[in-house]
Order: sequence, then structure tokens, then C-alpha cells
Amino acid sequence: MNKNILCNQYIFFIKLSQSQSLFLEINHLIIYNIKWSMKNYSLLKYLPNSYYNDIFLIPYKDYLDRGIKIIFFDLDNTIADYDTHYPDESVLDLFNKLKKDGFTLFILSNNHKKRVFNFGSALDSISFHSLAKPFKNRINKYIHKYNINKDEVLWIGDQVVTDIVLSNKLGILSVLVDPINPKTEKWYTKINRFFERLILRRINKMHSNEFIELGLNKRWKK
Repeated sequence: MNKNILCNQYIFFIKLSQSQSLFLEINHLIIYNIKWSMKNYSLLKYLPNSYYNDIFLIPYKDYLDRGIKIIFFDLDNTIADYDTHYPDESVLDLFNKLKKDGFTLFILSNNHKKRVFNFGSALDSISFHSLAKPFKNRINKYIHKYNINKDEVLWIGDQVVTDIVLSNKLGILSVLVDPINPKTEKWYTKINRFFERLILRRINKMHSNEFIELGLNKRWKK
């Protein structure tokens, strides 16, 4: 796609959007369409390093032994579903244990400031809102601000087209988990899921060994 056309689309949608959240989600749709139009865009960039059903099944000690010191958690449908406004006891216990084990925890979300900061405060973790994943500009600023070594980071999220794509762009180890409750997702996330299904279908067809090795065939059947 011509860069001038992309620029014009970008400016048009900025003017059209009445809120930051709407702008961010329209922004995502533009970039997805561009990437799908690029024939040489590698499907492997959509693959996580590991896959688990939820955040409680991840072998955190193994990652700690491998030198991981920082965990980036996505918020919506990774830590809590969209209708939940406060972390439940199991999440509180997990975060407390991880901090005792020596991890530094961050919450990274495309959602609005109030929701993200509420969870960050409740979980006593550093939180960043309105990140515009899968773009890397904003997260890169925070990485530099906090002097984060990306080789020491594990990224955990439930969306292929945001969390996994961005972690792969940054060269950060990634874990994909299942969404907690897809029924609570907003319309724009449902659009993301549509793209995710197309992507997984193509990966299953063209990289079936990697697909099965990661266990994504289990997610595929859900």
C-alpha cells in the first residue's frame, strides 16, 4: 500500500474519531489490512514462543531459571474479562507470589487510563494504558524509561494480532493464553478475533509442525 495513501487514511481517521479509544481501534484495523496485503509478510511473526490455557498454568519458575526477571501482562481477557473491574483473589495471589519470587510485573493495555490504573493499583504493579498495540512506539518509550533489558522480559497476552505480533517485533519472549471470556469482548476485539482465526488457519496450513508443537491445534478447536 502506498505510504501517501496510508498517511491520508491516518489523518482522516484522526479527524473522524471522537475519542482516543475509537481512534486506537480504527488504527489497528488499518495496520492489519496493510499487513494482510503484504505477500511477503511472515506468518511466523504471529507465532508465540509458548501457549498455555491461562496465566495460572505457566511455569514461571522455569522462566526465572532462564533469566527472566520482568513480566509484561496484558489486561483484558488475560488477567480479567472485560466486565470485571477488580482482580479476583486468584490473580491477587498469583501476582503476590510472582513478586515474592523476584519478578517485576507490568500491566500493558490498549484500554483506557482509569481501568488500567485501577488494576495496576490493586495489583501493586506498574501499568501503561492506551498503548496502541501492535505499534511499538509507545512501549519502546517505556522500555527506555525504565531501562528494561528485553532479554529479561516475558510477554503474556491473549491476542495474536496485538500481544504476540508486538512482542515478536520487539524480540521479547512471548506466551499466548486463551481469552478468559470471549463473550465479554467489545466489537473491535471481535474484529481482531476474526483476523486471528484467518491467521491461525494459514499457519496451520503452511507451518503445521510449529502449529502442533506449540499446541495451537487445541486453541484452534475451541
